[in-house]
Amino acid sequence: MVTLDGCPDQAGQPTGLPNLAAIANDAAEQWTPRQRRAIAARDRHCVFPSCTRPPRHCDVHHLEHRADRGPTKTSNGALLCRFHHRLLHEYGWTLTVEDGRWVATDRHGTTWTGRPRAPDQPVAKSAS
Repeated sequence: MVTLDGCPDQAGQPTGLPNLAAIANDAAEQWTPRQRRAIAARDRHCVFPSCTRPPRHCDVHHLEHRADRGPTKTSNGALLCRFHHRLLHEYGWTLTVEDGRWVATDRHGTTWTGRPRAPDQPVAKSAS
């Protein structure tokens, strides 16, 4: 796209106009209060191995990312405290379920195994 003065901006959007696709996508990624309560009741705290931060200090993370067509439904969400959520999104860590347990892997390949996953969560999905 081009700007109002005829020049394209960095994102290819006309300057001064909202990016409607981004706004719609942000709304689709929002967890409803009901979904958040259900996930908090199920997970009880951050699912990252050895973390016990309570739900009020956690984000709901899409296990299968929205960019990969991951749905915003309770079985695709898991509680992660802000620190561990940032490890996944900004520092190359992954969170998977192996043999029914949460496994965190850092970018060097070191793994930490945690508690069993909740029954309605995916068994082999990767969350990074």
